[in-house]
Amino acid sequence: MATFEKLAVLVADDTPFTRDVIRKGLHAAVGQLTFVGVDNGRNAQRSMQDNRFDLLLVDWEMPRMDGLEFIKWVREESEQRNITIVMVSGRSGKEHIVTAIKAGVDGYLIKPFNDAKLIATVVHAFKKRGAPAKSEESPQHERTMLELNFSGKVAHLLLTAITKTSLTGIIKREEYLPPLLAKANLRIMQSQQSYDFEVTVTQLAAHNGNPHADFINLTASFPALNDETSLFLHNYITALKQKNETLR
Repeated sequence: MATFEKLAVLVADDTPFTRDVIRKGLHAAVGQLTFVGVDNGRNAQRSMQDNRFDLLLVDWEMPRMDGLEFIKWVREESEQRNITIVMVSGRSGKEHIVTAIKAGVDGYLIKPFNDAKLIATVVHAFKKRGAPAKSEESPQHERTMLELNFSGKVAHLLLTAITKTSLTGIIKREEYLPPLLAKANLRIMQSQQSYDFEVTVTQLAAHNGNPHADFINLTASFPALNDETSLFLHNYITALKQKNETLR
């Protein structure tokens, strides 16, 4: 199940490689992705005048009109001034982040980044803006990111389903692809409590049935639970559902 059922995205970055990385990263998390990529702020302005978008991802340093100037234009003059905006930049200094926030961004993504960080930043930005992405059937909800530690090798999992016996999510093939029956440490936090679970990978499948996909659907089983850990996991799952996350 995709994180977003439908999303129209405008990416303004003068580097084709970065635009492609963002497109591929979003593709696995969006059921129906409309993607427009441009190389500067002026062209981004033209695209916004001709199209409606749900999300902007904007590089800071671009020719003709840089990202900061473009974002100020969006917030002050555009008809889509309430759109969700994420700044994507190699500038990691606190002063740059503060400047971007003052200009009106909802999220700040530092280059280089992986797909898990991209999706997590986008989800957080939508939550902050309070304007979730469009859905054909129901309002959109945020997803939870979990970290699986395979003896020092980490896979970030975009959670799609969880029960007291197993969990399912999406991982990036290039980040770390564990073998079947591999065991991983999973730490779950809930209400200032945390438990470490040793989960076992029970199923790996190419995302959307494509054997060459960059993303893998992973299912892992929980160990046998005692009364304490069973109650903890029950409360954790209940809390996720109360946050309106689309979990099975």
